[in-house]
Amino acid sequence: MKNQKGFSVVESLLSLIIVVVIGSVGWYVAKSRGSTSKTQQSTSKVPISNKASSQCAYIPKQNYPQNEGLYRTSRENAKKIDFDVYLPCNFDKDFNLAELGISGGDSDEVPHVFMRFDHIKQSEQLAGQSFIDIRALPPQHQPPAQCLDKLSASLNARNVRTIPCDKAADSKFGPVYKNKEGDLYITVNNSLIFWTSPPYNDSGNVKPMLDIINSFQKVDPTKLEFYNG
Repeated sequence: MKNQKGFSVVESLLSLIIVVVIGSVGWYVAKSRGSTSKTQQSTSKVPISNKASSQCAYIPKQNYPQNEGLYRTSRENAKKIDFDVYLPCNFDKDFNLAELGISGGDSDEVPHVFMRFDHIKQSEQLAGQSFIDIRALPPQHQPPAQCLDKLSASLNARNVRTIPCDKAADSKFGPVYKNKEGDLYITVNNSLIFWTSPPYNDSGNVKPMLDIINSFQKVDPTKLEFYNG
């Protein structure tokens, strides 16, 4: 009887240990699956830069028949681009893309990609146009002490002029700087993005501009669909 009772106690303890171990393993597996699921969900919300290019602001409806001469020039200039080109996939809803091309085909002008957006209403009370230029990052651009002035951003490289600027915000690409006129500067790798006349609201808040800046995608300039509307 003692041996049977003793055996029963040991057997019970072993059974209990087995149950605890199995339960712990099951709990760990369930937790791991839950954690993996959460990670996958959060990861899927982060990158929006891999969306289809047809959703990007720089892929308009083609109008080659009317402007083949301009497109031919831009395609030739694209071969001279030796810096990374980032363009926005989103823009202010009150603006339409009016022009996209590449200048700098001669020795007097810095090769640069340019975009022009026009306000849909074009009233005197509203900023009628907004421009984005992308060019090679010059050594003179050293914010906040030195930022390129408006003309030097896209014109003769031998006559670079600078003006003071201040840090306005942080984007996913790094700091965003602003000059006294409200123009914005963003450096990405070997490129300088210069945004003239951003569409500020009455408060002058830079936040809407950050949303646009964070939508920038790297593009191949030789494959752009140039536009002049």
